Amino acid sequence: MARGNNSGNQKKQAKTAPLYAEALKLRGEGLTLSAIATRMGLGSPQHASKLIQKALRATIQEPAEELRKIELDRLDMMTREVTEVLKGFHLVISNGQAVRDPRFQFDPEQHEDGSVPQEALVRDTGPILAAVDRLLKIQERRAKLLGLDAPKKTELSGPDGEPLQFTEIRRVIVDPSASDT
Repeated sequence: MARGNNSGNQKKQAKTAPLYAEALKLRGEGLTLSAIATRMGLGSPQHASKLIQKALRATIQEPAEELRKIELDRLDMMTREVTEVLKGFHLVISNGQAVRDPRFQFDPEQHEDGSVPQEALVRDTGPILAAVDRLLKIQERRAKLLGLDAPKKTELSGPDGEPLQFTEIRRVIVDPSASDT
């Protein structure tokens, strides 16, 4: 009888594995639950959500690695975009015009085409600082995804700075009002 059950499970897994894989692939591509439901003929976003949840529960290490790679690829793409912002020269604009740096002596006769040299314009550091903040968030997400952050250690200590013994920990945490007897 166990053999029949196992055979039934294998058939069920063979049938559901491609559905799970497709749902996870579409979700990994960034499709909404509604779009996944439509594409897979599931009837509703709730059905797509349930399918994805089941797929994630059923996921073994290999598909999880694939999803991790997809996330890392997305983070790489975001990093490239943010890096472009960092490389850019952003101008301070006021009333539709680039603001000139009053410290820079600009001779319009030197530029017959009417152009203003970049160094004569005031650079806007706001987009750069925002890009740095965004890059740090991307790096934090990457570190979490890859498990790069070292675990944080916490140690309880007594009044003299020495580590607490188990009985002290119990007294301090469980019943802090208990007196020393």
